[in-house]
Amino acid sequence: MLQPIDSRSMRLTLKSGEVVDMTAILSDRASTPRPMTVTVLDAPVVSPDGQWIAYEESSASVTWNEIATVEFLHEPVHMAPPAERIHGTLVTRTGLEFTGYIAWNLDEVALDQTLFGRSADGIIAVTYGDIASIQRVHRTKDQGVLVLLHSGEEFVLQGSSDVNDWNRGVTVADPTLGSVTVPWDRFSELRPHAPEEISSYDRFTGGELIVGTVTTASGEALTGSIRWDLDESMTWEMLDGQFEGIQFHVEFSQIAWIKKVWNGATVMLLDGRSFYLTASNDLNWYNKGIVVDSGRDQRAITWREFDEFRLARGVAQVARVSGSGQEG
Repeated sequence: MLQPIDSRSMRLTLKSGEVVDMTAILSDRASTPRPMTVTVLDAPVVSPDGQWIAYEESSASVTWNEIATVEFLHEPVHMAPPAERIHGTLVTRTGLEFTGYIAWNLDEVALDQTLFGRSADGIIAVTYGDIASIQRVHRTKDQGVLVLLHSGEEFVLQGSSDVNDWNRGVTVADPTLGSVTVPWDRFSELRPHAPEEISSYDRFTGGELIVGTVTTASGEALTGSIRWDLDESMTWEMLDGQFEGIQFHVEFSQIAWIKKVWNGATVMLLDGRSFYLTASNDLNWYNKGIVVDSGRDQRAITWREFDEFRLARGVAQVARVSGSGQEG
């Protein structure tokens, strides 16, 4: 459930029952969140054989200040969203690839939204649903893009913040990583395509405690539940860092292990990808400490003492970790 607190903050109640207060990082184009479009389902109409359900729909625009609560529920039967989200594969200038849901220029997320710019034939606004690829054009002074449509038509767009150095970056919600924000000077290409599967309400469990084994520089191994940087303790929370100028927010549930490398760390994901992340107090000398709770006692490990962390996996492993603190 979501409850607005004021114009820039809200309270989230997670599936686990945990309550989290969040403050928005707003677009420089708006001082308050944009209105929310709500699709209202009227009385359902069931087919005579009971095989399908249809709804009469209407929509309304609701401002942030008008919202009391938003309660998240299962998807209505046989109802598609009014506009699908942009999904695709982003390629950086060094060849890194990230696949997931896209926020172009940080705020354009739906296939019915438009990419805007100036072409040789004049001003063009093309919907993302019509686009097969967007490639940055490095040879032009204006730093525009080459747009290829599904129809086969292609053209260069320039002269707007969607397609030049004023672009604030492209965020990819990569389901086996978390999210990355790629700045414009690191962007090379976006290839929109449909996801292999659609995430449903049931896929999101609410997370679990972060558990595993911390190894110190002296070789001591400590196993238990973890509070990273005296802050992150749940698997849905994010480990922050940078790599090649790209901002990473790595979900702890996707991490296999973390290995300190001087003023940063190598982060290995469950899917086999690894990144050397720096420039964050999560992964440098400003880390406030890593607390390990064995169930019998707690130990706070400083970044100087820390060497490696390996996450435990599965319910049985979590039970073993919890049980290890009850012996003796």
